[in-house]
Amino acid sequence: MGEDITILSQLPLSERGFPNAQRAPTSSQANLQQLCNHVFNHITTAKIMRVALRPPPINGYFPHRTDGTQFLYHYEPSHWWTSGFFPGTIWLLYERALCTDLSYSSDEILAQALKWQRGMEKEQYNKETHDLGFMILPAFYRHYKHFKSTTSKEIIINAGMSLASRWSEKVQCLRSWDTCLTKRFSFQDSNNDFLVIIDNMMNLELLYICAEMTGDDEFRRIATAHAHTTLQNHVRVDSSTYHLVNYNPETGEVKGRYTIQGYDDNSCWSRGQAWALYGYTTVYKYTKDKKFLKAANNCTRYFSNRR
Repeated sequence: MGEDITILSQLPLSERGFPNAQRAPTSSQANLQQLCNHVFNHITTAKIMRVALRPPPINGYFPHRTDGTQFLYHYEPSHWWTSGFFPGTIWLLYERALCTDLSYSSDEILAQALKWQRGMEKEQYNKETHDLGFMILPAFYRHYKHFKSTTSKEIIINAGMSLASRWSEKVQCLRSWDTCLTKRFSFQDSNNDFLVIIDNMMNLELLYICAEMTGDDEFRRIATAHAHTTLQNHVRVDSSTYHLVNYNPETGEVKGRYTIQGYDDNSCWSRGQAWALYGYTTVYKYTKDKKFLKAANNCTRYFSNRR
């Protein structure tokens, strides 16, 4: 009697009789795996710790970016907007060390995290910037979460109060910059101009965390009102975003919309769009207001469709 011969290679994977058979990874999956392998590589630990163990060229300065030719870090003072990122990076490495063996122990990494964050403490009283979330949360909030540090909690709350000091009831926003000077325009009088950039969405979480820590809902009110005003005036109908909106500080009316780092005033700066989609996701996380979820989804869709 003749036998039916089945050629497995001509069957779909799901019908080949191998219960564990899986499809070959797509290019995007392969890229993700490659990225994960790179991020979790021990070389990454060595790179971070090598910088952490090396004293900065100037006391109180923090790694900002590398030189493209010599691969050396340029350092910036603590009031620079990215200075909180490196202490936060060491804290992320500490969290990884709690989960897996690294070339440095968790105690060794923790010592560096605590050392580097001390240089950021004074920024809790900085009332001249909107970037306090960037400066404070990456390190001090993790210190608080892991060890319930009352010192870090106090620093976070003080930073939230400093950020809230930039609030305008008339504009219903937090002031981003006091002044702005470019080759195209000059805003040098804070009594006439109230400058708000889309980047500010990234720092609202500091206020929500302060509301949770203190029970003072004023922090939450300010953050949510800022998000609402920004949704009205920074986000276009197609869910792209303006970089800078200038308000009349007395009336709250929009005086003009501009870009600083984008291509054109009416274009969409890609990093600013990322600030918006992340910022509105965060606001939804704390408010559960679906208009902010919708804004996050729409901003994300605009971003994803223009890769």
